[in-house]
Amino acid sequence: MDKNVGMIMPKIYADHHNEVLSRYIKSSSSKVNGMERIVPALGKAGFMLPVTALTKVLPNLQEGIQIVAFLAKLETRSGDD
Repeated sequence: MDKNVGMIMPKIYADHHNEVLSRYIKSSSSKVNGMERIVPALGKAGFMLPVTALTKVLPNLQEGIQIVAFLAKLETRSGDD
């Protein structure tokens, strides 16, 4: 898709994400690759909501690397446990 996941983040987080991405491209050192974490995203109405994100760096022989993010809505737990 060639889209930056920062487009669904609040601006302050998107700016930080772009800095981290730039640093990774220059050094190929990542602390979050392959780790699932909770990050803020913007919902359709413009409100922040938590999502889980998993980032993977995939080598591509024709184009170098591809960075892929898998996002999922964070499931809230009910008090019925």
